[in-house]
Amino acid sequence: MPSDRYVLLDRLGSGGMGTVWRATDQLLGRTVAVKEMHLQATGKARADRAARAHREAHAIARISHPNVVNVHDLVIEDERLWLVMEFVDGPSLKDRVAAAGPMSPSDVAGVGLQLLSALEAVHAAGALHRDVKPANVLVRRDGRVVLCDFGIAALTGAGPLTETGAVVGSYEYIAPERLNGGAVGPASDLFSLGVTLCVLLGRSPFARPEAAGVLHAIARAEPELPPAAGPLRPVLEALLRKDPAARPSVAEASAMVRPLAGTDATAYDLPMPSPAPRGRRLIGLAGIAVAVLLGVAATTVALTSRSTDGATAAATGTASPAPPSSVPPSSAAPSSTAPARPTRIDAVMPVPDDPEQYWVFSGDRYVRTTLEGEGPGGQVTYGPSRLDGWPGTFDRVGAFRQGLDAVLPVPGVRNDYWVFSGTQYMKIRVTDVAYEDTVLEGPDTLRSWSALR
Repeated sequence: MPSDRYVLLDRLGSGGMGTVWRATDQLLGRTVAVKEMHLQATGKARADRAARAHREAHAIARISHPNVVNVHDLVIEDERLWLVMEFVDGPSLKDRVAAAGPMSPSDVAGVGLQLLSALEAVHAAGALHRDVKPANVLVRRDGRVVLCDFGIAALTGAGPLTETGAVVGSYEYIAPERLNGGAVGPASDLFSLGVTLCVLLGRSPFARPEAAGVLHAIARAEPELPPAAGPLRPVLEALLRKDPAARPSVAEASAMVRPLAGTDATAYDLPMPSPAPRGRRLIGLAGIAVAVLLGVAATTVALTSRSTDGATAAATGTASPAPPSSVPPSSAAPSSTAPARPTRIDAVMPVPDDPEQYWVFSGDRYVRTTLEGEGPGGQVTYGPSRLDGWPGTFDRVGAFRQGLDAVLPVPGVRNDYWVFSGTQYMKIRVTDVAYEDTVLEGPDTLRSWSALR
């Protein structure tokens, strides 16, 4: 690779639109995936496609979602384009099915729910994927899936990165409207998702011996759903309708799939609050915005303390943090007939480059969320995820993997924070946009903090 920052290691795969490499980012000392884009053009046409790819990368890089691969950088040198992305150390769904066989309807529903959430974020950014298929979905170590390989995606209205009229994507997953010159939009990705879910169940709905037969079946034939579809049959039939206007929206498809998936199937489905180490509880989405509002009345961070009656008290960031060991956990969980208590929030951390977003921590998990106006409302933009998946800082120290007790912005330094867990603290720095973090000081014990002795 021309840039001195990235060193290519081994080739992970290659296709018509690019070659993917495992590489090292020497500046940040991390492993990344680098895709060399195959523009297949010269002169002005090549320059036009380079410009489209640049716009595309910017659109995708704006997406922050647990089921969408993170785009870190775009390198353009010597008329060659290199897309630098998050390295996901896991197999694709294609590999998973090849090794273990078809998935159960419940598991497929869980995957479908995650991919629907990913496509919602992609489409909201003004992008289309155009090649949703099992080979382009990677599986993280925790079992969550990641939609990747945006090498042939295009900004809505910008046109594909191929010759005019050429087919972009894998034959079996192409939506009918892309074969007859119709408008391509979010519904086209949903058709490809429907085919993908069928393949995970054991059979492509348009499988034929020859490519021409596959394309004819997509355009004219009714889909042959796998026998294992079972309760997923209605949503698969809806996603695979020939008319894109007749297909369900992401929200409608999610509503059909959600009851069929397990409670832990998607990053947006949380288990019910339950006891966690040191009395903390898992985050409930309904209470997140309220907790954030309590903590940011003065545009600062909240410190949440726990008392024996389960009440939550928020203090401004000017207060001195107290070790959580001095506050006993709740003595008992509420009975099934008692009114539900508010979900407990351990700490809130403002996102450095976006005053409307906050990280909210509870137990060993966190989310990133936005606020909506002055009322108790908001939207989760990332997570929930485990703290042991927060690389560079919290995952390195056992106490911080279990949970945080407080976060204080360092005065006058937008990207720096003091974070506290138990009797330990450390100072960290979180970058803008990519939100990559490093330890600046510590971890150390509170005894070394002169104001807290």
